[in-house]
Amino acid sequence: MYPSSLGVSVQPASQINNRLKAQWQVISLNHQVAFKNLFNGNVLSRWNNCWKFTEVTVTPNDFAFAYFNQPSGQQFRFVVNSIGNGKVALKSDTGYVGICDNCVKNTTVKSLVYMN
Repeated sequence: MYPSSLGVSVQPASQINNRLKAQWQVISLNHQVAFKNLFNGNVLSRWNNCWKFTEVTVTPNDFAFAYFNQPSGQQFRFVVNSIGNGKVALKSDTGYVGICDNCVKNTTVKSLVYMN
């Protein structure tokens, strides 16, 4: 697994204050938002073809990374869409942010964040 790729780890909510890797600052960008990680200061982004095609079992090959520290392109910006009942969906420039299970071979984290 790449060091800056985003995986999903379920932890008790009571532990979130002690886990900076799971905390994000929301940056408003004219009807869009960016998310800056409090652990390393890098911004959530969408990257295409970042995994080798032989490792990926889903298409498109658009996954979430936190590698750069400035939201300077569309791949760093997300639209927050309300879907009712206090829930939201995040839309990237290529699709909605979701979780895929076992979609990349040979990784230690089985659930990764991707755009579909």
